Amino acid sequence: MVCKNQHATFLGLLVIMKHYNVAKITEAINQLHWLECYAKRLEDKGEGQLVVPGEFIDRHVKPILQYCRTQCDAVPLRDTIYRIDGDLSAIVESGHMTNIELRIHVREVRKDIVREIAKETFIYVPKNNSREIMKSVEDWSVIMGSFPFVKSDVDDHHDCFAVGKNNASIFHLMRVVEWGLRAFCVHAGFRNVKSKIKASGKVELTPIEYSVWETMLNQIQKRVDAKLENMRRGSAKQRAQEVYIPLLQDLRAFKDAWRNHVMHNRTSYTPEDVLSVASHVRRFMLMLATHGISKV
Repeated sequence: MVCKNQHATFLGLLVIMKHYNVAKITEAINQLHWLECYAKRLEDKGEGQLVVPGEFIDRHVKPILQYCRTQCDAVPLRDTIYRIDGDLSAIVESGHMTNIELRIHVREVRKDIVREIAKETFIYVPKNNSREIMKSVEDWSVIMGSFPFVKSDVDDHHDCFAVGKNNASIFHLMRVVEWGLRAFCVHAGFRNVKSKIKASGKVELTPIEYSVWETMLNQIQKRVDAKLENMRRGSAKQRAQEVYIPLLQDLRAFKDAWRNHVMHNRTSYTPEDVLSVASHVRRFMLMLATHGISKV
């Protein structure tokens, strides 16, 4: 499984193993360990200061080091490659390397590989979370066509859900809803919200990007009520009611049930909560997109 977004790449275990050349890197470590043990046995026998025979170097040392370098280059493990190409290569080619030097140099190459591999870190995503993200990515793909600007927050929602950050996941879903709210404002005919300054009594206009939800919802409600009131009874009015009334109800539900609470640190959410809210948000955004309410 591979799923990419601008923030993270979700990789299946098999993909990781192939990408990091796990099988061959493991084999390289085993071969280095064999060389190290061989040299240690000679050292224990009192032959540590003896020069490694040229035949052994050509038959074993050079092929093993070349194999290691090739596998490290595929990852790549640059520190290990630097060590192999540097002092180790020079002393091997000199023909004067002792068994002690062989053991020490091979041990350091092996440790370099382990050190570099240890620097690569991953986050485990439970299978259920991974499966839900894959389904969600497909579901959102249709909505993205109308709301491309929500992609960043949808990606963040998926990333947070993947690692169990449920509150943060809900937070990003509410940011997605706000894009829908702004689109509804524009569809209702305004980009600025009127508000009265208490001290002076003057009316000022505030862009919807800087307005609170309640104020925007009240403005939308007034315009929707006026529009519906001026429509004759019939199929056109019914269709308008079937679109606008549920959308307004959804927005108030989002605000009162989730948005206000997650913004003010009043509660915590479970994975089940996230999936339920995400489904609700997708339906809401899809309804907007289906009826052409997407311009901001």
